[in-house]
Amino acid sequence: MVSASNGRQDGAGGRRHRSDDFTCSSAATLSPCASRLSSYSGRLLVLGAGLVILILWGSLYLVFRDWRARYQSRAAFGATQVAPVIDSLAQIVPQGVDAETWRRAVQQTHDMLVTVTSANLLDIEQMKVLRDELRQAVARVNAHPETSRDELAGVWNAMADRAEFVLQEGNSGRRKSHPRPATLPPRPSKEAVAKTGKS
Repeated sequence: MVSASNGRQDGAGGRRHRSDDFTCSSAATLSPCASRLSSYSGRLLVLGAGLVILILWGSLYLVFRDWRARYQSRAAFGATQVAPVIDSLAQIVPQGVDAETWRRAVQQTHDMLVTVTSANLLDIEQMKVLRDELRQAVARVNAHPETSRDELAGVWNAMADRAEFVLQEGNSGRRKSHPRPATLPPRPSKEAVAKTGKS
């Protein structure tokens, strides 16, 4: 009698699984996943770094734009509200000075004041104080025309005390120098000023 077989015989049954087959199979499955995860993390890192750079650049741009706007506002105030105060002195020529030489000295003073007020050293309130000082000097000259030369020299003295380096030529040559007009009396020495202050 022939007995029915279940399709498996003792020596040659169904496919047997070996432990090393499972290990290889698992490794083959995990390796692509790890590769994809690594690639995904790399892209996130690049995108994150790019976002940080964009935020930093945008912040710096906004800060610079604000600084430039405030600087331009101060420079414009100095050029239109401070420096022109001295211009009326051009009409009050001191005795013994050629009229053209005097007008040139006043223009040089005007240009010097524009440079000082655009050097980013003074804020608007400080420029208003300077404007008031110049107005007082002009008022004194109008009251006593013979003092015009000394008053203009006083403006140069005051500016040299506040920002002498601005009056000198820049190392790169981008800032021109503002030599003191020869028609004005020389700036008194610090020793002389100290003695005057004590007396």
